[in-house]
Amino acid sequence: MLLGEDFDEEEEEDEEKELKEALKKARKARDTVSSTQSDLELALEKASPKLSRQGKAGAEGWSSQLTKVLSQLKMALSGKKKTTSSALKAILEESAKLVKGAKDEAKELKVAPMGKAAFNINGNTLHSAFKI
Repeated sequence: MLLGEDFDEEEEEDEEKELKEALKKARKARDTVSSTQSDLELALEKASPKLSRQGKAGAEGWSSQLTKVLSQLKMALSGKKKTTSSALKAILEESAKLVKGAKDEAKELKVAPMGKAAFNINGNTLHSAFKI
């Protein structure tokens, strides 16, 4: 009977350790998502006069998805919503996918005429952006 109690305690410690690590990663993800959302909104603001409706809608869609996942991360980190480590991992996976897509979208919004200029702004050349 004593052996079973030790096993339960070890299992609880493992779960607690896993949750602490997931929360640490969630803090980093929250900062990354927030930064990416700011970058996307800035790129959208600068490129807005030159974008089609479809282009604006795409960028705004990424922004709204980032807002949603950011609020989920904040809720999990604040402790207002009880979150298991597996649920937190799912949120982290979703945020990673959204950050990658939003960064690609922001890069498409930043264009420059020459390669070096495009590199300096972390964007694309006009030729690659418009498939010329």
